[in-house]
Amino acid sequence: MKTILYAMTVGSFGLFALLPTVAAEETSPAPPTPELKTDRDAAVCDTLWEMEQHIYEGRSRGDGSYYLSVTSPAYLGWPPQFREPADYETLRAGILRGGMAAGEHIDLTLRGCSVDDDVAVIFYSTHRTRAAGGAPADDRFETIHIYRERDGKWLMIGAMARPEPERP
Repeated sequence: MKTILYAMTVGSFGLFALLPTVAAEETSPAPPTPELKTDRDAAVCDTLWEMEQHIYEGRSRGDGSYYLSVTSPAYLGWPPQFREPADYETLRAGILRGGMAAGEHIDLTLRGCSVDDDVAVIFYSTHRTRAAGGAPADDRFETIHIYRERDGKWLMIGAMARPEPERP
């Protein structure tokens, strides 16, 4: 069975495009995605996916301000380059001292989203083809972000990312 993957691409003017990528033999089943129970759940997932895309658009410019603006002060996450989980202040300090250098090109592929009242989980994979500064790259990661809605605003409260494992 062939699957066509779609990836979010940030263009040179900061515009997003959803582009078909390589058609590939399916090597493993897609991760389970809970049924979205309501139109609200679908709308929440759409909103979170847009937020994720904005995070990476800013990252491509070396700007982490949007990332910080959608992250809760109660955040605890584990980026793949960290030795241990980081709280909001550690994340903020890393971003402010240049932890998001401009020039990256990262394609995003949404893998799943689940909503339970005021908590939501979004799961996606990334493929970095250009590192910060413009060097070619071929890095793949899987990311889960956990959001909580408070006063009508979704804020990231947790995160985990890892290098994408090789699968049979």
